[in-house]
Amino acid sequence: MEAAVGLPFEPECLECMKQRFTKALESVYDQESIAAGKGPRPGQYRVHVFDFQDGYRLIVSREYSKDGGTSLHFSMSTMNEVPPFREFLFILLERVKGLYGGPMAGQLQLAMKNGVLHVVRPEGQLVPQSDPRLN
Repeated sequence: MEAAVGLPFEPECLECMKQRFTKALESVYDQESIAAGKGPRPGQYRVHVFDFQDGYRLIVSREYSKDGGTSLHFSMSTMNEVPPFREFLFILLERVKGLYGGPMAGQLQLAMKNGVLHVVRPEGQLVPQSDPRLN
């Protein structure tokens, strides 16, 4: 089964994904270059892709913000029928919480495009228990 970003869908256990979550945040991407088709997309690299047993795929990355800082970008798609927006958002937030161990606080930018839910937030608003870079 192929996922939308081209990588094979390879579900992992939650503990396996938790162990590599911070590695997904090591690189910072230029979203404007990606949008212009000039830069690599995080979803092209397994380190950013988290496939769940129930058919959901979460892509986690950091990107440069227009204000000169960085933001965290979470994208979720599904191999199944796309749920209603609120349910989809809840699933994304719960999956992110499960990976880093704490609630996502602060202002979120939300977008839905072609069945993919995008959540972007300033980097300093995530409150993880394990990685000080996320504070």
